[in-house]
Amino acid sequence: MPRPLLKHVAGLSLVLSTLTCLNAPAFAQPYEDVPPPDTAPWPPEEEPPAPPYDGYPPTGYEEPLPAQEPPPSVQYELVPAHHRDLPGYRVPILPPRPTYFALRAFAAAVGADRVLMAGLGGALRWRPWSFLAGEVSLGIFSGRDYNGLDRVEIPLTFDALVFFTPQWPLQFYAVLSVGGAWAHTQGFHEILDITGFSRDMVYLGGALGLGVEWRFSPWFALHSDVRAFMRHRLGGGEAEFFKISTGESSDLSAGALLQVGGLLYF
Repeated sequence: MPRPLLKHVAGLSLVLSTLTCLNAPAFAQPYEDVPPPDTAPWPPEEEPPAPPYDGYPPTGYEEPLPAQEPPPSVQYELVPAHHRDLPGYRVPILPPRPTYFALRAFAAAVGADRVLMAGLGGALRWRPWSFLAGEVSLGIFSGRDYNGLDRVEIPLTFDALVFFTPQWPLQFYAVLSVGGAWAHTQGFHEILDITGFSRDMVYLGGALGLGVEWRFSPWFALHSDVRAFMRHRLGGGEAEFFKISTGESSDLSAGALLQVGGLLYF
């Protein structure tokens, strides 16, 4: 081979050797220069046992606070604008009652032709649905009756109530009642002009009325209603009412009853 060509081949071989050394991979280095892989020892070391429980909370333990029940929330619903002057008026919906039962106490007055009486009473109410309730009530009244006699009367009634707005705090309702009453009268009979008149009577009748219940909370409410009643005296004997001018007599009576009181749901 000619000398100039041999010189060029040797130079090219030197350049290629230098480039090969610069681009050599890591595994081409000596074994002792490569760091060993990070592996866990086998078998694994056992963790030290937990200390025995001595009945006390561990250090740094804080007793959690007792859970507190949130107060009853007041919900709202949109009602038609004709219920209030403002369109889209929001009416609060009351939380549910604690139970289906309530005790009712009331003061009442009775008015009719030549009749004025007042009294007190109580009732036990059962309201299984928000729009319907039933109750039994007992009262005592005293005053003057149509004949001018002093009268004491004890009525016992069974009532059915239908609520038109059970979701409102101001709940309007209609009431239908049936029942009876026992009455004792004595004194001067103005119609028959009899002194020392005394008589016991029993009645059976019914009433129809309208009322409103104002719910302050799920447990307490105020109420008021007006009822028109009609009843008939049971038993024989002389009629209770006389009209001397015409000679007419009757055992049928009617009047109005106003009640005002409060309810306690339990």
